[in-house]
Amino acid sequence: MKFNQIEKKTLLVPTLAVFLAGIIAGYFFFANGMTTADSSVKAGHQEHKAEIWTCSMHPQIRKPTAGKCPICFMDLILLNQSTDAGAPNVLKLSEAAQELAEVRTTEVFSGLATRTIRLPGIVKLDETSVKHVTAWVGGRIEKLYVNYTGIPVKQGEHMAEFYSPDLIAAQEELIRTVGNDSLHKAVIERLLRWGISAQQIEMFNTKKSPSDLVTINSPSAGIVIEQAVKEGMYVNQGTRMFSIADMNHLWLIASVYERDIQWLRYGQTVECEFEAFPGKIFPGTISFISPVLSPETRTVDARINIENSKGLLKPNMFGRVTIKVSIGSNGEVVNPAMAGKWISPMHPEVIKDGPGQCDVCGMDLVPIESMGVKTTSAGKLPLIVPESAVLWSGTRSLAFKEVAGEKSVYETVEILVGPRVDSGYLVFSGLEKGDRVVVEGAFKIDSEQQIRGKNSMMSPHRDTSEPEIVAISSEELSDENLKLVEILVKDSLVISEKLAEDNLPGASAAAMKAHEQLPGLKNASVKSLSDIADQLMPILMKLAAEKDIKIAREELFKLTAVLKNLIALADSKFSFAVYENFCPMAFDNKGAIWLQAPAQLANPYFGKMMLKCGSTKKIWNKEIK
Repeated sequence: MKFNQIEKKTLLVPTLAVFLAGIIAGYFFFANGMTTADSSVKAGHQEHKAEIWTCSMHPQIRKPTAGKCPICFMDLILLNQSTDAGAPNVLKLSEAAQELAEVRTTEVFSGLATRTIRLPGIVKLDETSVKHVTAWVGGRIEKLYVNYTGIPVKQGEHMAEFYSPDLIAAQEELIRTVGNDSLHKAVIERLLRWGISAQQIEMFNTKKSPSDLVTINSPSAGIVIEQAVKEGMYVNQGTRMFSIADMNHLWLIASVYERDIQWLRYGQTVECEFEAFPGKIFPGTISFISPVLSPETRTVDARINIENSKGLLKPNMFGRVTIKVSIGSNGEVVNPAMAGKWISPMHPEVIKDGPGQCDVCGMDLVPIESMGVKTTSAGKLPLIVPESAVLWSGTRSLAFKEVAGEKSVYETVEILVGPRVDSGYLVFSGLEKGDRVVVEGAFKIDSEQQIRGKNSMMSPHRDTSEPEIVAISSEELSDENLKLVEILVKDSLVISEKLAEDNLPGASAAAMKAHEQLPGLKNASVKSLSDIADQLMPILMKLAAEKDIKIAREELFKLTAVLKNLIALADSKFSFAVYENFCPMAFDNKGAIWLQAPAQLANPYFGKMMLKCGSTKKIWNKEIK
């Protein structure tokens, strides 16, 4: 019995050992199988997704396999493509990167922009209100009633007692000629011309005897600003004795810097402040802008009329001038308050509500628009972006636009900015109303683009693709519209001519001249012409302002594409021929066309370096050469 128990125990131990060994072997077998299967699945997924290896120091290096950087020989690292959009100017940030970059966006809006200009100024007398009292005849000052400067006087008040033998003789002649109307009248006219009032002449007639002393009266009301005689002094004919100024109206002469001259117009209202009256605003109106620039200060004087009926302001006070300029489409100055006003061409301070004559010189008033003042904004209201949204890269300006419908995806766009305004910058092209642009975190996005080897401020990408062409029917063109198109094309051909001469300033001037034709095209009866004007506007404006001839030639390529469409509208109606030429080597051998007037081949893309490179592909309106 005991033997059987021992035997059972002996058999149980090996059985348990075999059982445990089976469990362990199964675990490792299935575990390895699952791991292998998972690895196979993952490997399959990896095979479908191509790897890109790059250098952390030189992100432009991209290879399909691991290895060394050919520049610095560092080990390449695997590029994380989950946050890398395909386009070179588009960047997608992960949630963590978005949070770290602290990106904030705002919407591009349109409206009448305001630019605030602040200028220094100094109070001066109104030169038109200054009157001088001079001696009409020689004599002696017997008594002075106005014996120092600064005395206020009213019109007709006495200023001095004057002894003159000539005046005594004239009084005697006046008395003798009583009864002789013609002689008596001649003497009266002579006395009036000598500054004797009609009341004084009547007194001479009444007394029947000449007066030794004649009173000199004030010719106008104001403040005596000059007193040049003393009692007992002899004066000759023409000697200036007193000067009187009306200080109820003063001038403030503001010094306008060169950069601000373009924003000033007649009739603009301004706000003036002075140290003597902190917090008090004195309104004024720009009445004159000097046509001459001071070579010493490099400024232009702008005259501002200020009312001073309370006598608070004094000549030679320093002031601060604030001008709020309204800016409409295309960056032009607009002054709606001057709508319907009429102005004197010789004395622009004279502004009235309707036609009439100038109060100073009697000239006919003219509409204020004829003096360069715009009262309404032509076309659409300008687009405005905040200042922090614009990134400056040499001659280019960029912005990061949030891709609509995407989360944390930003596109780099090159924009054409206009003048600086209080709320940011005007934008003429590159953005649309409603786009959202980055206003905080833009430099962090640009840094990330540089790391990923995308287009950035340091590595720009030039767009030389043809713009989308607006097609219209030639039957829609009237003779008036055709004339507008012809003038615009002729002016635009000069741009090509000047670039062929490597003359960028000449090309810019030609672009500005062509741009002046756009308002007429914009207001044409054909809507498609208005659309084309919108398309030409940013191209011509950029050409007019461009300082880099390389970029100007790229803009010429875009301009040519639009001009071809315009010329095609009325090929048989054009009054002149246009040559369409092709350069196969332009833009890294991509090739490009240009238009020019009938003449020897002149390549605007290479200029004098390869002036004759290219060939004529087509002659528009061939029968006219």
